[in-house]
Amino acid sequence: MKVSWANGIRRIVVFALLCGATWAHAQAPDEARRVTAPAGPLAAASSVNDAPVLAMRIVTEDGRVLSELPASLSVEIGKPLDRVRVSESLRALYRTGDYADVRAVATPVEGGVRLDFIVRENLFFNQVLIRGLTAPPTDVSAAAAMQLSLGQVYRRAAVDEALDRLRETLREEGLYTAEVSAETVPHADTHQMDVIVHVKPGPRARVGEIQLKNGTEYRDAEILSRLKMKSGGELTSARVQRGTDRIHKFLVKKGHLSARAAVRRGEYDAAKNTVPLQLEVT
Repeated sequence: MKVSWANGIRRIVVFALLCGATWAHAQAPDEARRVTAPAGPLAAASSVNDAPVLAMRIVTEDGRVLSELPASLSVEIGKPLDRVRVSESLRALYRTGDYADVRAVATPVEGGVRLDFIVRENLFFNQVLIRGLTAPPTDVSAAAAMQLSLGQVYRRAAVDEALDRLRETLREEGLYTAEVSAETVPHADTHQMDVIVHVKPGPRARVGEIQLKNGTEYRDAEILSRLKMKSGGELTSARVQRGTDRIHKFLVKKGHLSARAAVRRGEYDAAKNTVPLQLEVT
């Protein structure tokens, strides 16, 4: 899925084409859409403005030719350079969703000009691969926790935010010292970007002291026996959830239909690699 033109536009710049003209479109919520044509040596030369377009290309900023004589653009070969058709062509390129920044550059050649649309290609998230993780969480759960929408435009900032979400998920699974990093693998031919996440999980944290706040008539030992978590045991979200579920079911069977059991984690002790737990039962 590609983002729409309205969301994808950052800027449109027509460079060295037209003499001293500047015009603007309505602004998107976060970004201005602009078409500018600054004056310059080529812009001031009537021979460029009136010269026929003999060649037209779509090229990347590093000079890689993506397309020769693209048929989808309205600029006509053999006719004088037309600012309206150039603007229409820029919009058409944005509407494809394949490109971010686009500008048009006219270069004098024998008998006319060559018109290049210089683009920065959009890449789209294709797949997220996890490497080195010790479950839990599983690779699938970890990738889901990152919340990178496949098919959306690749942004490095989105990857960084996704890594922060993954770190939080790893902490929930007791991996408080885990190190994560992301490698990106572009596929220019398909406009896709793979994200490979490398995880150094480190040791899983252990349960520290368990404090019980017991608001029921049952003995503390009876409640804690159903939690089935002891100091020194590995800490994972599933173990915590299973423990509170057992306590809740026990109380419901005893007629406490509105019973509640919740675990709050204390501060991680890096020196001991432990996390204290507070169990509240009502």
